[in-house]
Amino acid sequence: MAQADIQLPRSITTVNEEWFDALIRHQTGLMRYNTTLVKELTRILDKTEEDIQAKLLVGFSGSTGNLSKTGRARLSRIILNVQEIRRGAWADVKPALVSGVREVALAEASTAAATLTSILPVEYLATIPAAGVLNALVNHHPFEGRVLKDWAGSLEATDLANLSDTIKIGYVQGQTAAQIAKTVIGTKAAGFADGATAKTRRGINSVTRTALNSLANASRREFFKENKDIIGAEVYVATLDSRTTPICQSLDGKKFPVGEGAIPPLHFNCRSLRVGTVNGEVVGNRPSKPFTEKRLLTEFTKKNKLSAVTTRQDLPRGTKGKYDTFARKRKRDLTGTVPAKVTYSEWLKKQPASFQDEILGPTRGKLFRTGRVTLSKFVARNGDLLTLKELAASGIKANP
Repeated sequence: MAQADIQLPRSITTVNEEWFDALIRHQTGLMRYNTTLVKELTRILDKTEEDIQAKLLVGFSGSTGNLSKTGRARLSRIILNVQEIRRGAWADVKPALVSGVREVALAEASTAAATLTSILPVEYLATIPAAGVLNALVNHHPFEGRVLKDWAGSLEATDLANLSDTIKIGYVQGQTAAQIAKTVIGTKAAGFADGATAKTRRGINSVTRTALNSLANASRREFFKENKDIIGAEVYVATLDSRTTPICQSLDGKKFPVGEGAIPPLHFNCRSLRVGTVNGEVVGNRPSKPFTEKRLLTEFTKKNKLSAVTTRQDLPRGTKGKYDTFARKRKRDLTGTVPAKVTYSEWLKKQPASFQDEILGPTRGKLFRTGRVTLSKFVARNGDLLTLKELAASGIKANP
């Protein structure tokens, strides 16, 4: 995934506030990337459904429910044919899932490094974890008990078993070929959300979202560990899901030593993250960036009623030491502390309307800004945004 082009609100004044804001914005970008990736993966599987439907309609034409040896053989043959169609799609889905998540994991540390160095008022060369370390995360870092490759295989196995069971049940119950196909694929009127294959789409969404968050947090953790000289601690931020679970609520705002403590995700669909805090004492002792030096010199000369200068060397004799003490303190002040605990809804309210619309969509964004609807009303229990049709069904109208 390409590095995010982060534009920070003008109201932000300290390094830690900018850092906090930038990481939340980036995490929001990961959620959007998850949506895009899931659509790509499910589109591959969805292409098989027309062939599966045709196979079921032809294979079960006539009678069903025949449990004789011949009937069971026909049932087994149809199931094998359906699974063969589906396996062809999974041969493309599994590597695409791993590749899509790997792209994020490998880029995450570089994104964090670029963001941190851009907002620091001092010169700092961030260390990016070795490519081998980040690749090892993708291949060997488990989440919810399995590594990414195993989760991809599990999704396929579950999908094939689900198809098999659904077809068997329909056949044994004597459903018609059309009824069996409807149970497997679902109906157009319901957006095919009422078929057995919808379970697979939900599973892909859940695993992909959890994998992305797991490996993104793991990659950032490696970055924080490599830069412990300037990252003082990590704060657990559980404000990215309006339906935050009790375990994440209990950890929200807690500080941990770098690389220690609870690392998200702590459950499926977890959107929490860890934010590294910048150590002001370290920042204060590092050489200033040119624009920072210019700003500090301007402040110092005005405060001490001195003639304006452009470099430290131009300061009057006897003032350089006083300026150095002033500069160290001001750089610590510019670094600041971690923002007070804030909910995602409160954070989003402070963002530009264009950003709110990008996240929620124009109609939801307008409702959100008017205060007529709280953020939680837009989100389903799995963290997905509800469609406008679903909102209307729940009694929320787009217009007054």
